[in-house]
Amino acid sequence: MLVVATDKGDGSDVESGMSEEDFLIQDEICKSRLASIKREEEYYLRERDRYEVEKGRLLREMKRIRDEDGSRFNNFQILNHRYALLNLLGKGGFSEVYKAFDLVEYRYVACKLHGLNAQWSEEKKQSYIRHAIREYNIHKTLVHPHIVRLWDIFEIDHNTFCTVLEYCSGKDLDAVLKATPILPEREARIIFVQIFQGLVYLNKRPQKIIHYDLKPGNVLFDEVGVAKVTDFGLSKIVEDDVGSQGMELTSQGAGTYWYLPPECFELSRTPLISSKVDVWSAGVILYQMLFGKRPFGHDQTQERILREDTIINARKVEFPQKPAVSSEAKKNMYGQPGEIDMYCKGFNNQVFHDKYIFTEDHKEMNRSFKVFVYPHSKDHPFANALLPVDFEPGGNYASESYFKKALMQSHFITKDPLEADLFFLPFSIARLRHDPRVGVGGISEFIRNYMTDVRQNYPYWNQSGGANHFYVACHSIGRSAMEKAEEVRLNAIQVVCSSNYFLSGYVAHKDASLPQIWPRHETPPNIFSSKRARLAFFSGSVNSPIRKRLIEAWGNDSEIFVHSGYVTTPYEEGLLNSKFCLHVKGFEVNTARIGDAIYFGCVPVIIANHYDLPFADILNWNCFSIVVATLDIPLLKKILHDVSPEQYVMLQKNVLEESTAIQSIFNELPVPKLSF
Repeated sequence: MLVVATDKGDGSDVESGMSEEDFLIQDEICKSRLASIKREEEYYLRERDRYEVEKGRLLREMKRIRDEDGSRFNNFQILNHRYALLNLLGKGGFSEVYKAFDLVEYRYVACKLHGLNAQWSEEKKQSYIRHAIREYNIHKTLVHPHIVRLWDIFEIDHNTFCTVLEYCSGKDLDAVLKATPILPEREARIIFVQIFQGLVYLNKRPQKIIHYDLKPGNVLFDEVGVAKVTDFGLSKIVEDDVGSQGMELTSQGAGTYWYLPPECFELSRTPLISSKVDVWSAGVILYQMLFGKRPFGHDQTQERILREDTIINARKVEFPQKPAVSSEAKKNMYGQPGEIDMYCKGFNNQVFHDKYIFTEDHKEMNRSFKVFVYPHSKDHPFANALLPVDFEPGGNYASESYFKKALMQSHFITKDPLEADLFFLPFSIARLRHDPRVGVGGISEFIRNYMTDVRQNYPYWNQSGGANHFYVACHSIGRSAMEKAEEVRLNAIQVVCSSNYFLSGYVAHKDASLPQIWPRHETPPNIFSSKRARLAFFSGSVNSPIRKRLIEAWGNDSEIFVHSGYVTTPYEEGLLNSKFCLHVKGFEVNTARIGDAIYFGCVPVIIANHYDLPFADILNWNCFSIVVATLDIPLLKKILHDVSPEQYVMLQKNVLEESTAIQSIFNELPVPKLSF
């Protein structure tokens, strides 16, 4: 037996008579107890944090209730015979915001009630009204998924008016950061990309708009977590790329100092205000999301920031060691890691909105994403339409066959439905269209019968109502194919080439846009050829009013070559010899011309309103194409001439990058990126 000496605590040692085995057992018990205590401590710390968050929420709710009780609108009246007030959302210095229901459009809205102080002079009232009208005139023209819509404005009485805004049921970013000061990099960058997409939209307008008060409190989230920029009360319209003078700046109290760049604090002269202001603000927001604090003056008041020239002297940003973030995130903040580069390279010079997010999502997809395909044997009567083709797909609608072929050869497929994230309905609209037993007129009947079999033989459709099912169709007949299977059109994910969100059959946030590509395997010749002497090129049938308008406007032009029908010279020559190649809506918003242009290194010009461009949530189309509204067809030449040589080089470089990616898809099946 091992005799173990122990310390009694009074300086004397005693022999315990404990065996080595007993000692080791007791030691393990103590270690286990210590680990248990640490786990309990961590649990109680988490609970404390949770209760602090809940305490903050309850305090805010109590304040909201007090504000609501003190509001003149607390009887929840119906405003303008249309907007039924439901509850107070928040209160500011001169306004209150209520959640309301629009009795005409049957939707929730946010009613912002602007109250003028009855003690104000008429001059001050008129100044406030002018300011509000200015905001309204800017805001009412903005239509973008990452900008809060302004629906209506009306007067309530002499001292009160109301603006009606899109209702966002989520929190604002400021509330999110108070609850969770540091966000994971992927989440922070997803929010940042959405904010930047809104800024790109403001920057691409004929009259550029500077928000000038971009901060977490002005970024709202809707019910599915989409970020939207709001509050255009300090916005500025500029006429050119240089900037604009004469705006009320920080010396008059405008803007939120922590988020403004140094040039806004130069009080000795009126600074030029450009879109770089919003670029800086977005970088500050990203920094705050990643590190839990603002980079400059975080613990200072606005008065102290102004007094001590904190932002003016900000010439270098320090990145904390923890949490670790990628170098790409640092570049997104201020141009170069560790340097303040106010004059950044611009909003849109990369093919991906955020390559890091795409890469991380792609890794996760490859690791865990699974698809169950409803099985069919080779001797099925319609195996030709339900199984992948056993030959090389070709023609205008090859994307549909390539998608199925790539998917079926990929590691995403599972035979266990319990593992599946999605369920694939494998019928081919293009193949059924040419099947003499079905034809165009019989496709809807075929789909109805097919879905009846799926519901009767498998439980998976009924379990989700079809929300986790999808089908693929590149021909526009796919829309009418669902006429007798309405539940498929309404509930399932439609992966389609004809992605026109103006039509009721396509829902942008549910469905997905598939690029229509004519497959080619050879390397295109002379992509860098100096023969691109033509400004623009189009050839195609005049099968829509938009194409007719294009021919009428530019049919006899010496720089823009547009042809109705087939050209006498090879089609490929027109693509290779032109700087810009026109994609013009025909029967549908989609054609293979975008793919043709990219393949031949020609910058695509998209003239198709309401086209949900393929992979628009991943690809930054502004960096490798030009989008022209159909009403601007008469201005087409000016729009294209306004693209500087430097901008064109950037556009074509990115087009060639896209071309390389597309070629890898068709030359190296299976490729996971093709399918999802």
